[in-house]
Amino acid sequence: MLTDLPCPKANFSKAELSDAKLSGATLTETSFVEAVVRNADFTKADLSGAVLQGADLTAADLSGADLTGTKFAGALNLRAATFDNLRGAILDGADLSGVDLSGADLTRAKFAGALFNDPVQATNAHVSAFRMGSRHSVQTGSIVFAAGFILRVSGDHPASADHTYYRSYAGSWNAGTKQGLFAKNQIRLLNCEAL
Repeated sequence: MLTDLPCPKANFSKAELSDAKLSGATLTETSFVEAVVRNADFTKADLSGAVLQGADLTAADLSGADLTGTKFAGALNLRAATFDNLRGAILDGADLSGVDLSGADLTRAKFAGALFNDPVQATNAHVSAFRMGSRHSVQTGSIVFAAGFILRVSGDHPASADHTYYRSYAGSWNAGTKQGLFAKNQIRLLNCEAL
């Protein structure tokens, strides 16, 4: 149990830390590369600058953790982990498929290179620090926040440069079918620098 202990720059690469109690621990710049941290309790831990590349995060609880600069590239089973704060996290190469980021603080999180095929649920996520889209800034492939989802833009509407779409430009956004149009000035760009 490492609860509330300082362990900055520790190396837990390939370690078996399932069910570990790491609540409140200082784990800045710590390596968890390919570690197994299933059911680990990271609540309120300082993981700033940590590397979770290839770590198995099945059912890990990262609620209230400081994830500023934490690298999630190749982390496994994020969909089964608990997050309420990805403030400043680096999600380049992270598989967000099936992850629910509803209510999470996404301020200054880096989404460029995040991996997902379907829209990521993010109802009431905190994204106000990201720029609003515009006619020129939103392009095919842009990662955006729109109508409570994080999605990758499919393209511009063929008849209106002020609109973009996901999967279909035949009508307005439909949360049930997860497809439709958006006005570019009503969405937030997530794959660019925040304000």
